[in-house]
This record gives sequence, structure tokens and C-alpha cells, in this order.
Amino acid sequence: MSKKRLRPLYDTIFGEEIVASKLTQLDSGVLVPETSGMAFKKFKVLAVGNGRPVLDGKLLQLEVKVEDIVLVNSQAKIDAIKWEGITIQMFKEDSVKAIEEDESI
Repeated sequence: MSKKRLRPLYDTIFGEEIVASKLTQLDSGVLVPETSGMAFKKFKVLAVGNGRPVLDGKLLQLEVKVEDIVLVNSQAKIDAIKWEGITIQMFKEDSVKAIEEDESI
């Protein structure tokens, strides 16, 4: 049986959430993840669609590329599915607010 592949359509992005491992202890003694209450979630991009349709029928290429680390608005619509043992988060490019880049010296 052949292996199946999942490909995002249009301006959909597949990502894997990067979960903060650092915990902060509140005055009450409760431990909370570093990302708790933050406005953004961080994802590693696994796959991107082939572009956003525009009025003339062409596709506008996405800014986000595979392997990018992106910040997504935590209020954005993010769907999740389980595929071949990993959880894939699906969101639209307009939910991405920043791409993390290495600063060149």
C-alpha cells in the first residue's frame, strides 16, 4: 500500500506548534508555561499551499516557506488533525504576524 501525503490548498499552512518548555512559578505556587497568556503561538512550518487566489484568477505566492518559524495570533482560527503520528495545526497565512529570522552579523 502506498504512503499517503497531505497537501495544503491555496493559502493554508500546516505547522507543528513549538511548545515552551520553560515554566514560571506564580506567587500562588502554580507553575504555568512561559507562553500562557501570550498573544502569539509559535509554529514550525511543515507545508504551505500554492498561493492565495486573486481577482484575475492567478495565485499570489505565499510569503511563508517550509521550515520557517512563525508567530501566529493566538486568537486565530487554528484547526488540528492527527496525521501519521503527529499533530498538524492548520491556519491561513493572514494569521501569521511574523517570521522568525536569524540576525546576520
